Formats: sequence, C-alpha cells, structure tokens
Amino acid sequence: MLCYDFFMNTRILLIAVLIVIAISGCSFFQKKELDVAAEEVAYVNSGKVIEQAVLKKGGKLLIVPFSAGVNVAATNEMDKVALGIVKGIYDVVGGGKSSFEILNVDNASEAEVVIKGHITQMVAPKKGFTKWFKMGKKKKVLAAEGKMIAKDTGQIVLVFSHSRETKIKDQSLVDLGVLLGQDIGKFILSEI
Repeated sequence: MLCYDFFMNTRILLIAVLIVIAISGCSFFQKKELDVAAEEVAYVNSGKVIEQAVLKKGGKLLIVPFSAGVNVAATNEMDKVALGIVKGIYDVVGGGKSSFEILNVDNASEAEVVIKGHITQMVAPKKGFTKWFKMGKKKKVLAAEGKMIAKDTGQIVLVFSHSRETKIKDQSLVDLGVLLGQDIGKFILSEI
C-alpha cells in the first residue's frame, strides 16, 4: 500500500508540473517583443516614439489609407474616412512643413518610412425611428490606431491611438477623419 501511495503522489506531482508548463505556453523560450505600450502624449489619446533617430531623420513618407478594424465594416464610407485621415496627416506633415517628403501611389516604392493603421471605431447616429425619439448615440465617433515603420528594417518608429467625436451638428465622419489625421500629424511633428 505504501508503494501505491508513493506512485500516486508522484503521478499527481508530474501532472501538476505538466499543467503549469502547458499553461505558461513555454513563454521562457519565446522571443522577447519590443515594448511598444503607448503613453499619454500631446495631440493624440496615446502614443509612443520608439526610434527617435529615424523620426528626426525624416525622409520619404508613404501614408497608407487605414483599413477597417475588427468592429468596423469595410464600406465605401469607411474608405472615404480612411482617405480623410491621410489628407489630415498630409495637411500637417506634408508640403515642406517637416523633414518628410510625402509620397503618392506613383512613387510609393521609394518610401523609407510608412504610416499604416486601422479604424477601430466608426459610429454614426441612427436615422429614422431612433432619431425621432432621441434614442441611441447622438454624436458621431471615429477612432483609429496605427504605427510608423521604417521600411528597410521593419522597425517600429512610433505608435499612436486616437479618437474624435463630432462637436458640430453637421460634421461628417469624413470631416472627423481629416481632424483625426491632423491630430496624428501634429503628434508626429511634436515628437521630432
């Protein structure tokens, strides 16, 4: 009987050790990821510069229109909003206002630095029955997150997350996209 108890205790211990290893996912052997947790900064809700030297250097910048995030439908309106974000960033960073030369589709292959991201929230008030009875959201809301990447090395230069809501009754989601892009552009310039 003593021998049976010894083997049962050993077996239970072995099973417990295997469960702990399985739950941990062998994280000890995984490659360490770069800490890109965003911080509270000026102009955007959160952001962080990881490679200050690359940002200060400037260069040829390609702004890729933002794609639909997890909870956002890929529609024609979303595409227009994404182009509004690109326009907003260009309005602030482009046109000789910084050390970046903004590229377009024709010369995109020359890019040294790329901004890309996705729209994480795009909410417009419901029309019809809910509007008449003051139900649902009254303001339009737009949120996006993204990053700037050095094309040749794949290094993340900076990350950001930002949202805007309408302050004017007739403001469209595209207008919000332009304002959101301008805020992102101001964040980039403030960190140079």
